Amino acid sequence: MGAPVVSRDRLKDLVAQIGKVESDLAKVSDLRWELSGKRMTAEQALQKATEELEQARYMDASRLVDVALGRDVAGPSDLTAQEECVMAAKADLDRAEGYCAEVRARSEEYQTLLDTLKVKATQEANRITAESPEFAAMLEDVRQAEAVLMRAVSEVQILKRRGVPVGKLHGLFGELADRFHKHGDLVKVPMHPVESTEWAQFAQMLAMNPDTPAPGARLKKGRWRS
Repeated sequence: MGAPVVSRDRLKDLVAQIGKVESDLAKVSDLRWELSGKRMTAEQALQKATEELEQARYMDASRLVDVALGRDVAGPSDLTAQEECVMAAKADLDRAEGYCAEVRARSEEYQTLLDTLKVKATQEANRITAESPEFAAMLEDVRQAEAVLMRAVSEVQILKRRGVPVGKLHGLFGELADRFHKHGDLVKVPMHPVESTEWAQFAQMLAMNPDTPAPGARLKKGRWRS
């Protein structure tokens, strides 16, 4: 019977949510640039309208003096029209600033959500990695290999004590024997995936792509097989 498969459905859902939020955040960022341009245009329009209003006030004051002096004044005053232009320009700017504020708030909201989802995805990827049947199988293989090597080293030591000329142990076997005598074990087994570079990298990739194959996993017809 095959090893149990650790479900990746929750991780796939988290990654899908991350993709959606990243897409929304990108759209909001584009909208932020667009609205920033509109706000700048509204600011310029308000500045121009304000300057024209000041000019209209000056002209209106001059016109009132001419009227008081009994001089002929051509056409009506445009002061009221300019005041309305300023009010309209200010309203446009207020709307643009309101939109910009909402976009900033939405951007911060999406970024916070994105950060939270990424943390959850990382935690889920770490859980899947730690519970991975491939990781458990790797640990078991290491333990079995270590047991074999320990027996071999023990046999060599017995032969040495009996006076059998076995010579000096060289290469990997010699290194393992030395480690056994110094540390009491032969292989430093990573008891958690983060202790292994390969498995830590797998967890990082898994958090971004739930279909990432585990180290040692076999692929058959594009599907998982333990």
